[in-house]
Amino acid sequence: MKRFRMQINSEKLRRYIQKNQTKSMKGAPLPMHIIAFIYKLLGRKTIAKLLVSTDECNSCAHCEKLCPHNAIVMKNGIPKRTSHCKGCFMCVYACPKQAFEVPMITIFGALALLFLPFDKWIIQIFNLPIKSNMLSIKYQLIALVLWGIGYAISVFLFEKAVSIASHFTFFKKIGNLSRIKKMRKMLNPLLYFPVLYSSEEVKNTNKHVGFRTLF
Repeated sequence: MKRFRMQINSEKLRRYIQKNQTKSMKGAPLPMHIIAFIYKLLGRKTIAKLLVSTDECNSCAHCEKLCPHNAIVMKNGIPKRTSHCKGCFMCVYACPKQAFEVPMITIFGALALLFLPFDKWIIQIFNLPIKSNMLSIKYQLIALVLWGIGYAISVFLFEKAVSIASHFTFFKKIGNLSRIKKMRKMLNPLLYFPVLYSSEEVKNTNKHVGFRTLF
């Protein structure tokens, strides 16, 4: 019984580490450190929902079949995530074409938006009776909440705008430039977040789709 409990505790610990730790960035270039910071800030669920399928996608639907949460549906041959997505990244890991990616402009946009004073704008736009007082803890907490709301809405709208723009030929040509392609690969979430499932499940996934992954 004691050994069984230890096994359960070790499994819980393993999953906790996978959920809360990114991979080691030791020796990684500065851009990867910046991306890791943004990913950690946004969280794995948000990053998963930002994922899009590239032109490499051939609508094989492996991601839909293998998603452990049934969070992917195929619409017009394009995989779409539902609200059931837990951010496990099994779809990214299992894709035989490695066709999932986070749009580069979305990440840089999310970084740029960090420096905008959303709290002050919300107070001014809605004429809220809140006086600026940087020494007040109460004001700081209210400002932080307002800023968070403004940031979340802005990231959502920006991501939608990027999704629409990505269908234009001009932006597709820019995305196919060699230097841009290299940067796009650097955004692969598997470089920063581990898959949230056991090695045995991952092995079974590899056998099913028949390809060698990043690990």
